[in-house]
Amino acid sequence: MNGPANEPPAGSISRLPLELHVEDDGSGLSRDYPERRSRGCGIRNTEERLRAMYGEAARFEVAQGPRGGAAVNISIPYLQS
Repeated sequence: MNGPANEPPAGSISRLPLELHVEDDGSGLSRDYPERRSRGCGIRNTEERLRAMYGEAARFEVAQGPRGGAAVNISIPYLQS
């Protein structure tokens, strides 16, 4: 996440599926974020890699955070090898 923050980003990890939640208290997503997101490569590459490895079972979401910053949720299924 980019932007100023008054405290370190918060995060958590749980199991089965692996769920990651990261948020900050920066300025949040810009109004044109959906349009800009489609032009960028970092988030798109992450989404494509998750989809290639885990199909529809993976989840990747970026949204306004509850404290005004940005929040990212990623869910990766447990696959036994």
